[in-house]
Amino acid sequence: MSILISDVINDLAVLPQVCPTDPRLYRFINAAQRKIFLEGNYTGILASYNFLVYTSLITLPYECEAILAADILSTPIYVQNQWFEMLQSGPGYQNPQSNQNPNNNSINATTYPDLFDRGENWCTIQDPPGPFQVQLYCAVPEDPNATVIVEGIDNAGNVVRSQITVPNGDGTVSGEWINGVQSPLYAAGVAFQEPAQTFSRITALSLPKRNGDLRILANVLNPQTLAPTGQAYLLGIYPYFMTNPNFRRYAFPAAKLVPGGSPFKPVPCNTLVRRRPLPVCQPSDRLTVSNIEALKFYVQAAWKEEEEQWDVADRLAAKGKFYLEQETRKTGRGIDRLNVNFRGFGLFPRTPGSLVFLFSTSLWLLSSFGYA
Repeated sequence: MSILISDVINDLAVLPQVCPTDPRLYRFINAAQRKIFLEGNYTGILASYNFLVYTSLITLPYECEAILAADILSTPIYVQNQWFEMLQSGPGYQNPQSNQNPNNNSINATTYPDLFDRGENWCTIQDPPGPFQVQLYCAVPEDPNATVIVEGIDNAGNVVRSQITVPNGDGTVSGEWINGVQSPLYAAGVAFQEPAQTFSRITALSLPKRNGDLRILANVLNPQTLAPTGQAYLLGIYPYFMTNPNFRRYAFPAAKLVPGGSPFKPVPCNTLVRRRPLPVCQPSDRLTVSNIEALKFYVQAAWKEEEEQWDVADRLAAKGKFYLEQETRKTGRGIDRLNVNFRGFGLFPRTPGSLVFLFSTSLWLLSSFGYA
């Protein structure tokens, strides 16, 4: 359930000298939501997302912080952290592009059927084949003076550097070197903006505050002639409030392209994700946290923390957490602690000698003799 700010703004205006129309109230609401998300996986913080895996990678949308559990082809799988591959007893780095699929299907059973966390320092949803040029599409008219900085690596493997014009105090201008290339965001009557710089990979984006969403595409070029090939890849759709995009990625190396140029069948992946609080700044925005009673106490706790009254802030937060736990017990939709003991049997083949085969066989024997 999502709640409009306009429906509960009077309930949340619990601070002295901060009326419902005071813009400071939104700052305390955002701080309160962040504090609630740090407390645990309560009602509204977890959500189910379904992905289709096309390129052995899953890039989470901005509103998702992490995948807690996943299911592939009706079989629960492990979600491994970034340490797992580097352990002495681990499998080593799992590169989705290292091998082709010998079974000519979308799941390679010879590799780990797990998701591997690749961190959240990714500013695009995928890495298209280079070289390419960046195209900026604005959903609505924007400030014609606003600019975007795109950082990355060029097709020669060098860090992209460029000069921008900086006005001096005496009326003259000078050039300043920056990482990346600066481009206008919007121009009336033009479908999109396309900087002349060629990239092989984008490493960071600096976006201005905007009126609407920004869509960024990669216009792929011929490696020899640098002429457009007609191929375009979506790099991301960035909400109006996002100025420094960072997404989390997961690798699924068991999904591999089949040999011989055969079409790749996308793999459905059902996940349980932990959401992140979305900032609010106007009455038409929606709250990520729907427990208004808890949110009221966390708003006051954020205010007291700003005034450095730490003991009072802790007591208010404890009262708010009580309401979070009450809601979770009542609905059963939240998870305070996630404790997974066994991989589910699912539909993967139970090959002799595997842990799943031995475990399921042991249960069958025990049940046959009346011990289970």
